[in-house]
Amino acid sequence: MIYLWETSQKVFDIPIVAKIGYDFRYFELAFVYKQGLSKTYHVSDFRGSRLSNWQFSVYIPLSKRH
Repeated sequence: MIYLWETSQKVFDIPIVAKIGYDFRYFELAFVYKQGLSKTYHVSDFRGSRLSNWQFSVYIPLSKRH
């Protein structure tokens, strides 16, 4: 994962991902949590901390497998 900020600084991080979801045959609902491993951010808002986030995803396939 590469994070980009307005100050044109790029930071590479490999987060740990935990996902829990359910497949309803025609679509899938899931909650995802990502915890970053790197603390080497040079942006003042994130200095000395790890980036993490929660996501809610809805996956609807455009075609069905047989």
